[in-house]
Amino acid sequence: MTTEPATKIKYRIGGMDCASCVSKIENAVSRLPGVEEVGVSLASASMTVRPGPDFAKSAVERQVKALGYAITADDDAAGSPGETGASHADLGEGPWWKTKKAILTATTGAALALTYIAHLIFPAVPQWIFVPALAVGLIPVARRAVVAATTGTPFSIEMLMTIAAVGALFIGAAEEAVAVVFLFLVGELLEGVAARPKHRLNGTTMRNLIASLLFLLPTATLAHEFKAGSLLIDHPKVIETPPGAKVAAGYLTVVNEGEADDRLVAIESTAIARIEMHSSQIVDGIASMKPMENGLALPAGKTVGLGEDGTHAMFMDLTKQLKEGEKIEAVLVFEKAGRVPVVFNVEKRSAQKNERHEHQQ
Repeated sequence: MTTEPATKIKYRIGGMDCASCVSKIENAVSRLPGVEEVGVSLASASMTVRPGPDFAKSAVERQVKALGYAITADDDAAGSPGETGASHADLGEGPWWKTKKAILTATTGAALALTYIAHLIFPAVPQWIFVPALAVGLIPVARRAVVAATTGTPFSIEMLMTIAAVGALFIGAAEEAVAVVFLFLVGELLEGVAARPKHRLNGTTMRNLIASLLFLLPTATLAHEFKAGSLLIDHPKVIETPPGAKVAAGYLTVVNEGEADDRLVAIESTAIARIEMHSSQIVDGIASMKPMENGLALPAGKTVGLGEDGTHAMFMDLTKQLKEGEKIEAVLVFEKAGRVPVVFNVEKRSAQKNERHEHQQ
């Protein structure tokens, strides 16, 4: 008596947009009990499973959904999604803006925008204010990363994204972390839209979208300004130092958007022993520096910078080397605006004239 081969079961998969998606699903489903063979097709957005003993259809559906994809048995496709809970949009049949990826991307973007506005209104609030917005976008990505890692794909793009975002959070770059996660979600969404059969984008359009995304990245991650009343403090930075250096030069720009003059009288930091504002001048070919005892004048309606006309902030009595990427929390003390918390980014020396100061202790 001949044993009939097991009938293959075909599923439709929503949300796949690259070969990596195929690999993740195949690795995950093939590890389930009762699955003798599995094949996933990106072109047809489908998966075929040859069941064996102990096969459980519900286990396959749970595994695929845990990876972040929609799934429905092919014989259910024309009717209701059944127990899978997959919508027509998630399967690529409805408007792309109704998909779960689109909703997650929009929610994360809105959380980032609201948090950024709050940070501008209340500059004294620390960077940790961005953590809730980061959690909105990162938790679903991290969950997919863990599922992929435990089902045979430990180095998925979701895992790399999770590690990068958490790492940025721990070095005090929470704003940059949530911006990068948001752009990652936008990239995923664009890939998904491009891969949808009924909404396929041509190569030129897709390349233009990706180029626009890359253009936005520096703007989102490098935006670095602080607001205090009518004063806008733009991009405080300090130049990295060689090993053993005891001083470093710092720069910033202040825009006085108000109708009254103000003055920057001091810069303080618990991380630096002493910070002084200096001006430099050349007399008879010899450069000399002296403290700006009256501080930096900020006329109404004007933009003034430490870095203009030989002015700079001198970070003194350093106890360690300052390296690119580090951040130094400080407080700017204004005559009228009061104390304003800011963060100085440690950056590489550029070829700009205002950074060509040589300091000796």
